[in-house]
Amino acid sequence: MPPLRDLPYRRATILSRSSAKGRVAEVGGTLRVLDLTEPSVREAIQKATSAKAAYEGDMATEY
Repeated sequence: MPPLRDLPYRRATILSRSSAKGRVAEVGGTLRVLDLTEPSVREAIQKATSAKAAYEGDMATEY
Protein backbone atom coordinates (compact mmCIF):
# COMPACT_ATOMS: atom_id res chain seq x y z
CA MET A 1 0.00 0.00 0.00
CA PRO A 2 2.83 2.54 0.58
CA PRO A 3 3.56 3.05 -3.16
CA LEU A 4 -0.11 3.85 -3.81
CA ARG A 5 -0.29 6.18 -0.80
CA ASP A 6 2.90 8.07 -1.68
CA LEU A 7 2.26 8.49 -5.39
CA PRO A 8 -0.39 11.24 -5.22
CA TYR A 9 1.80 13.50 -3.15
CA ARG A 10 5.06 12.90 -5.00
CA ARG A 11 3.53 13.40 -8.41
CA ALA A 12 0.56 15.72 -7.95
CA THR A 13 2.20 18.52 -9.93
CA ILE A 14 3.47 16.22 -12.67
CA LEU A 15 0.12 14.47 -13.01
CA SER A 16 -1.80 17.72 -13.27
CA ARG A 17 0.29 18.60 -16.35
CA SER A 18 0.06 15.24 -18.09
CA SER A 19 -2.64 13.07 -19.59
CA ALA A 20 -1.90 10.23 -17.14
CA LYS A 21 -3.87 11.54 -14.18
CA GLY A 22 -5.01 8.28 -12.67
CA ARG A 23 -4.11 4.79 -11.69
CA VAL A 24 -6.03 1.87 -13.18
CA ALA A 25 -6.54 -1.57 -11.65
CA GLU A 26 -8.78 -4.53 -12.32
CA VAL A 27 -11.11 -5.25 -9.42
CA GLY A 28 -13.71 -7.98 -9.65
CA GLY A 29 -13.36 -8.18 -13.43
CA THR A 30 -13.87 -4.44 -13.89
CA LEU A 31 -11.24 -1.81 -14.63
CA ARG A 32 -11.38 0.97 -12.03
CA VAL A 33 -9.45 4.26 -11.96
CA LEU A 34 -8.43 6.62 -9.17
CA ASP A 35 -8.03 10.25 -10.31
CA LEU A 36 -4.94 11.29 -8.40
CA THR A 37 -5.39 14.97 -9.25
CA GLU A 38 -8.43 15.13 -6.95
CA PRO A 39 -7.63 16.00 -3.31
CA SER A 40 -10.58 13.91 -2.08
CA VAL A 41 -9.18 10.84 -3.88
CA ARG A 42 -5.75 11.37 -2.37
CA GLU A 43 -7.36 11.63 1.08
CA ALA A 44 -9.37 8.43 0.50
CA ILE A 45 -6.17 6.60 -0.48
CA GLN A 46 -4.55 7.67 2.79
CA LYS A 47 -7.51 6.27 4.75
CA ALA A 48 -7.83 3.02 2.79
CA THR A 49 -6.73 -0.19 4.47
CA SER A 50 -5.53 -1.75 1.20
CA ALA A 51 -5.13 -0.94 -2.48
CA LYS A 52 -8.12 -3.16 -3.23
CA ALA A 53 -10.23 -1.18 -0.75
CA ALA A 54 -9.21 2.07 -2.44
CA TYR A 55 -10.23 0.82 -5.88
CA GLU A 56 -13.48 -0.64 -4.56
CA GLY A 57 -14.39 2.61 -2.80
CA ASP A 58 -16.61 5.45 -3.94
CA MET A 59 -13.68 7.55 -5.16
CA ALA A 60 -12.78 5.06 -7.92
CA THR A 61 -14.74 5.10 -11.16
CA GLU A 62 -15.07 2.60 -13.97
CA TYR A 63 -12.43 3.04 -16.64
